[in-house]
Amino acid sequence: MLQNNGFPPFDREGGDAPVMTDFSLSDPEPPGEAEQLTPRQKEQSVAQAVDSVSERDRREDEEKQKGQPDWDGSEAQFVPDDGAAEYEDQYAGIGLNYALRREEVLACLKRNEFSKHTGRRRIVETVALGVVAALFLSSCFVNGWGSSQQSLLLGVLALALIAVIWIAPRVSVARRARELADGKKLHVQVYPDCVQVCREGGQPWKIALDGTSGYAEYEGLMVLSAPGKGLLAIPQRAVEPGVLADVQAMLVAGSRPQEEED
Repeated sequence: MLQNNGFPPFDREGGDAPVMTDFSLSDPEPPGEAEQLTPRQKEQSVAQAVDSVSERDRREDEEKQKGQPDWDGSEAQFVPDDGAAEYEDQYAGIGLNYALRREEVLACLKRNEFSKHTGRRRIVETVALGVVAALFLSSCFVNGWGSSQQSLLLGVLALALIAVIWIAPRVSVARRARELADGKKLHVQVYPDCVQVCREGGQPWKIALDGTSGYAEYEGLMVLSAPGKGLLAIPQRAVEPGVLADVQAMLVAGSRPQEEED
């Protein structure tokens, strides 16, 4: 059985259906008050309703865009695949041009240099050297400082090695980040079977997408780790939003997930 939901009944014998002119999102007003609205007031009510809907749509669009990386305006382009057969897509690759920022280089180097594996190794080395330093220094207390100069020297040396273990990698990472973030552009062409890379003023090289390279995404970067070739970082900001999903799909399909422990 159909129920009356508050709309005026439709006259099936030929009468005109009532025309609803009040599009307000607020609760419907009693018939007596609605009839007292002037045409000017009705126009204002309709305009307010339209503005309210537009504002709601704008907020929804902003919420959808919050999860997307900021695009810096870099344009991507389709590039030809010289090795493609005649029946294959001749424009299967996507070309990218960008320069890495210092904070992006630091993120990659720190992730690689200070992974859980290397962190555990440093902890083990620190504990071992700490035990050695404690043994030598304790012998100085027992036998006296004057007669245990060699033990004192070895204990201080062990402590110095502990400092080197933790400080030297950070200094090295900071130096390499300055060298790599020199403003030179990277020209990268992403194909389904490989990634061709050429640094401005350098020699081109290639990463095969055959499952041998590791892939990870962090801090707005898409990072390939190629055995024997190092890292390739592609910032998501440098990829046009319209082709970002295509680039990610090709990289994921041709690589293996790389965990932080690797």
